[in-house]
Amino acid sequence: GLVQSQTDVLGNVTLYGYDAAGHQVKVIQNASNPSYNVTADPDLSDYTLNNAADQDIMTTFQYDANGNIIKTADALGNISLTVYDELNRVKKVVRNAHANARVDFLKYDLRYMGPHDARSETYAVSGLPDTDLITRTEYDALGRVVRTYDELDHCTRLGYDLLGRQVYTVTNWQSGGVGYNTDPATWVWNGTQWVDNATPTPQVIPHGTNNDQNIITRTFYDRQGRVLYTQDINGSQTRLVYDGLGRQVKTIQNWVDNSVDPALWVWTNNQWENGSSVAINHGTKNDQNIITEIQYDSDGRVLWTRDVLGRQQRPVYDAVGRRTRMVQNWQSGGTGYNTDPTLWAWDNGQERWEDNNGTEIPHGSNTDLNIVTETLYDDYSRVVATFDPRHNQTRFAYNLLGRRTKTVTNYVDEVYSASVPDEDLIQTVTYDLAGRVESTTDPAGRVTRFVYDRLGRRIRTIANYVVQGSSDPATWVWDGTTDNRWEQSNGTAISHGTAFDQNLISDTLYNRAGQVVATRDARGTLTSFTYDTAGRRQVLIQASGSPVESQHYTVYDKGGRVLRSVRNWQPSGSGYTTDPAGWLWDATQLRWEDGVNAVIPHGPNSDQNLVTSYTFDALGRVLSVTDPVGNLTSTIYYTDGQVKTSTDAAGYSTEHRYDALRRLTRVVQAYQSNGADPANWLWDATQWEDGSNNAINHGTRYDRNIIVDLTLDKVGRRTSLQDPRGNVTSYTYDQLNRRTGLTNPLSQAWTTTHSDITGQRTRQTATDPLTFQIQQDFDRLGRLVQLSYLGESTPKATPDVTFTYDAAGNRTLMSESNGVNTVRNTRYTFDQARRVSAVEFDTNGDSTYDQTVSYTYDQGGLRTELQLPDNKTITYTYDTRGQLVSLTDWDSQASRYAYDQSGRLVAVERPNGMHSRYTYDTGSRLRQLRHTVNNKVLGHFAYEVDARGNRTKAVEMLLGTGTGTQTITSDNSLVDYYQGCWSTSGLFRQTTDPGAKLRLLF
Repeated sequence: GLVQSQTDVLGNVTLYGYDAAGHQVKVIQNASNPSYNVTADPDLSDYTLNNAADQDIMTTFQYDANGNIIKTADALGNISLTVYDELNRVKKVVRNAHANARVDFLKYDLRYMGPHDARSETYAVSGLPDTDLITRTEYDALGRVVRTYDELDHCTRLGYDLLGRQVYTVTNWQSGGVGYNTDPATWVWNGTQWVDNATPTPQVIPHGTNNDQNIITRTFYDRQGRVLYTQDINGSQTRLVYDGLGRQVKTIQNWVDNSVDPALWVWTNNQWENGSSVAINHGTKNDQNIITEIQYDSDGRVLWTRDVLGRQQRPVYDAVGRRTRMVQNWQSGGTGYNTDPTLWAWDNGQERWEDNNGTEIPHGSNTDLNIVTETLYDDYSRVVATFDPRHNQTRFAYNLLGRRTKTVTNYVDEVYSASVPDEDLIQTVTYDLAGRVESTTDPAGRVTRFVYDRLGRRIRTIANYVVQGSSDPATWVWDGTTDNRWEQSNGTAISHGTAFDQNLISDTLYNRAGQVVATRDARGTLTSFTYDTAGRRQVLIQASGSPVESQHYTVYDKGGRVLRSVRNWQPSGSGYTTDPAGWLWDATQLRWEDGVNAVIPHGPNSDQNLVTSYTFDALGRVLSVTDPVGNLTSTIYYTDGQVKTSTDAAGYSTEHRYDALRRLTRVVQAYQSNGADPANWLWDATQWEDGSNNAINHGTRYDRNIIVDLTLDKVGRRTSLQDPRGNVTSYTYDQLNRRTGLTNPLSQAWTTTHSDITGQRTRQTATDPLTFQIQQDFDRLGRLVQLSYLGESTPKATPDVTFTYDAAGNRTLMSESNGVNTVRNTRYTFDQARRVSAVEFDTNGDSTYDQTVSYTYDQGGLRTELQLPDNKTITYTYDTRGQLVSLTDWDSQASRYAYDQSGRLVAVERPNGMHSRYTYDTGSRLRQLRHTVNNKVLGHFAYEVDARGNRTKAVEMLLGTGTGTQTITSDNSLVDYYQGCWSTSGLFRQTTDPGAKLRLLF
């Protein structure tokens, strides 16, 4: 009765092998020998694998005497070992175990070696970051998980009450902590911090210098076993309230008012009250007692929800319980109409929602109330139509297998008309036998075709696919040897159309494990990837195999965190260790070294082996970043992970402060301590003070402690911003969270209103402080179609603008009118890849286009030609990496460009013979600019920059006027030994540092 093989709808066969006990020991996916005699070889031990990336994908399993899987090998041969305790519970998993690791030998076996036994405490763990990735689990006597350890051996501790309910989780628990009780069951929040139960003085629970230790969350239950509230690392409580049937009816975030049972809290008088007509206190920062409420109907379905602002959302259901309607900002207490949304209907003639008596449903002065969306289903519960708040319909069609085949946006009659470009926009999808998307067709009729390998992985995407005779797109290939083009299998070129906008091919190549090992774009440029044994992408090769190839290397730790990234890595370098795993920044020598004191060279252009390194805390948060120049930026976090302090490369810090909901409310740039925590600073009418009437010191240049304050409402919307000088800008919003008002510090106000207009479209009107109004009308797809400047007499000095679109959504016409006549037209033409191919200008509105600018592209989207209105043409050429290498004008005058291996512009050769040379440091900052003609220097500039990259000094070389000579000694201040290590030897300076550089400052 064991399954030996399975065949899918495409005929691909998966084989299964078993041992004598019936355990599945081998799976071979997409077998190259589908008729293999499994009966004769039940464990598939004699099956011969081929080398195809999508065939014979084998996974093997090994079992212990209890039938537990103790060893698996994936398609690449990577081994994972599993260790069990006496009760057959998993206690250790070793991913990518080293080659000699075992879990099957017993101690009396002559082959047994303790350091190779993954079960042993003496197991020799490999130091490689992608080998022996170990996780562990410990259990209590009741079989509950009490400790887990990740790949970096960080411990998560879990605790339970007497009923076996989990009551706390401690991330990065410090079992060996001293000076406090390490048992989390004794920890409590005392109102400001976590402490233990020591008497008479409870001891503070430490969180480490990085605030990444003993991160506790607690859960409290009521007598029915329901979660009563949870408490996070900041002591903030989230309170839950239930009805008589045990359904959650209230959630109170940052619950601080426990004087009255929250079950009694109600929304009334446009506020939350405690049941005794006393308003619930939300705190001075609107960050306390943030309530959401749920009400259920008699069938147990959500009848409505209410947020902390009292806004209600009301769903409506059909007879089988499917949600068919949602009313946002439902006005349950509305008057003059029936508020029951089950009785509402859309009136097509009036273009409005009405109740069962024909009364219009009001939406408020800003169209933000009773906002209705609808969903319709077929008999199979598939969505066949949705309606937006203006009742614009999107319709869906399905095939017999229930797969969606058609979407019609803004459905009217399913016939597209260019005169109404925002309705009946049809998209279709076709599938292959396996149910994979074979092609899609957009509203403009452009087809995107997909190709898959035998494992169902998408390996090719062809944008704007156009059939090429009878050839199968799966057989198309890139000819990178002879013609550098995409071809059919018979060598015939794939046509990309005259505009190079057809059959835009992108390929993806996978290995046996499903990892992407290469991609090729429409221009044929190959990008390749390699991985470590843990499946993490380690090397990225840009423009692989071309003269401008560049490799980038990533170093990981066992936890998968990026420790180091190396741009333009040189794997074949000499004189140093090329493996970046051990590279580090020498803060004394101010250089990158390989870990054994050998200098990491950066090449003559400072473009090689550009290292960026990272450090992390135990919670995986980035603590510091060291850039290629050695500049260090660092971050300090609160225990909950919010950024407390960020320090830039120049040593200047920015402080961040938050409210109790952990929303950012204050930023202090260039922070300098004034004694008090910046959270306590305040504006005192004329100046910032520290909370004790002491003025905040802003430095002699007023560049210190630059404060920006944010005030938020209960749902997190910014209601005011106070700038460093104390000036306040305030904001207002409607019930849909759209900003409706902005008032600047001078009390000048800008307002915005929203409304629906005829044709199921929308309008937005903005009024400035001088009462001038700008009106924007949007079509049913939300695109701007009319921009009107109101209040001007005709002919208007500021023309109104009308926009027209095509089926693909491209803006094809911009017409400007002064209210009497058309004054200007601008017409846009696009190719089938939605790239602008021409812009025509009608400068006087007479419908005659006087000037045209045209654009031509290659199949990768790079502009290859620009034709100006007077038929002057500029052509562009690019290298394999897509970098511009030449520009030729209409007189055949060419400018040429060169780049270093990191893609930085290093040279420009202009038609007049002038050469410009750009020199950068390893941080990609411009340090030198030199202009020459016929080897004569026209200009030479040297730049100095600070750690932030700001230019602090520019030195210009001036031509000498004398005829004599000058001897410059090695200790002259005009000689700048600006990079590397130099030593004095008599009258000379010398170096053996290959990265050393000097320059003459004259």
